[in-house]
Amino acid sequence: MKRKSHFFLLLLIFLLALGLRLFWIRSVKALPSSDFLCYDVAAQEILKGKMYWAHEKIWPVGYPAFLAFLYYLFGHSLMSVKFVQVILSSFTAVLIYFLGKELFEREKSALLGSLIFAIYPQSIFYCGLLASETLFIFLMICSILLAVLGATRHRWIFLVFSGLLLGLSSLVRPVLLGYPFLHFLWVFFMEKNFRKAASQFLVISLVLALVILPWVIVNYL
Repeated sequence: MKRKSHFFLLLLIFLLALGLRLFWIRSVKALPSSDFLCYDVAAQEILKGKMYWAHEKIWPVGYPAFLAFLYYLFGHSLMSVKFVQVILSSFTAVLIYFLGKELFEREKSALLGSLIFAIYPQSIFYCGLLASETLFIFLMICSILLAVLGATRHRWIFLVFSGLLLGLSSLVRPVLLGYPFLHFLWVFFMEKNFRKAASQFLVISLVLALVILPWVIVNYL
């Protein structure tokens, strides 16, 4: 009974997040400018087959490539991009619940964290912009959740996919490159097992490196 009530509350939080974000993008017609316009232009250049060189840009390739993929599917439609970002952000609220539940083993804390993200103004605001934050946060929460599941459930496949998503998130915003070391510290202090912590660190780091290596080779060698 309690599990059903928690599922119902989580569903309500998801629908709340979805409704707030849909209302925002329908109410505010934000056109790309400044950095957001540069993302738009870069995505259109990728669609035309122009190489995205790191030394010519101030951002990694991840978000422009994401936009280019959506433009390829839906045409140059800003509303389509915003709608996809609404979906990603709404599901992020759900993922935060599962991450909180896995870390703290408390349903109420997990639901509270999910609710806070669902109504957090900045998470709503960025859905209506051509900005990398929504995609990055979604990939970040996914990757951390998988890393935690890999550690707690002893499933290496979760660690592999965590490294994969960490690599993709690093191609959007390269601020998570140090996460494997934080994961090592967390596992070591939680389980007092250096070998286990080190092996998980190596798996995540290796997959992350393999994901970003082609981008590094193309742009810097």
